[in-house]
Amino acid sequence: MVTTTVVLDILIQTLSFLLLPFLCGGVLQKIRAYSQGRRGAPVLQIFYDTVRMIKKYPVDGPFSGFFSESSAIFAATFGLVLWSLVSFEWASLLFIPFLIGMIRFATV
Repeated sequence: MVTTTVVLDILIQTLSFLLLPFLCGGVLQKIRAYSQGRRGAPVLQIFYDTVRMIKKYPVDGPFSGFFSESSAIFAATFGLVLWSLVSFEWASLLFIPFLIGMIRFATV
């Protein structure tokens, strides 16, 4: 039988998996701006930029191949797997450099 603490634990892990990248990046940008004497962007600016970029229509040439069209999807998938690996610790930590290399390969 599933207890309340297990459900609460899963809920907290899922919310932290979805929200921490945006919050940590925003707080880091805010601290950098404050240390330079600037006001800086809002804390959720990374989230706003991500939503704006997802809504954009991709620019694609008539002669582009499969890999140039799907490289962004590959990089995003590898990044999601990497973040889930770090968050939930479901695999060996030696898998992290491999995923970082695959993200680099897909973006190049």
